[in-house]
Amino acid sequence: MRTHTQREGTESVNADRQALKALLVKRRALVQPAEHGFPAPRQGPPRPGLSQQQVDELTNRP
Repeated sequence: MRTHTQREGTESVNADRQALKALLVKRRALVQPAEHGFPAPRQGPPRPGLSQQQVDELTNRP
């Protein structure tokens, strides 16, 4: 059974996670893929900025 404090902690973590996701989406949208040599996306709805895969490539993440 969760206590009041545990529930508040879980809600706080979820709020932080949502805020971080919103921040990353907003920041990625500011970077144009063509500025870094990436082609325009060909599939799916157009979205502004870099995809997560392109960010991973630029930051040398495996």
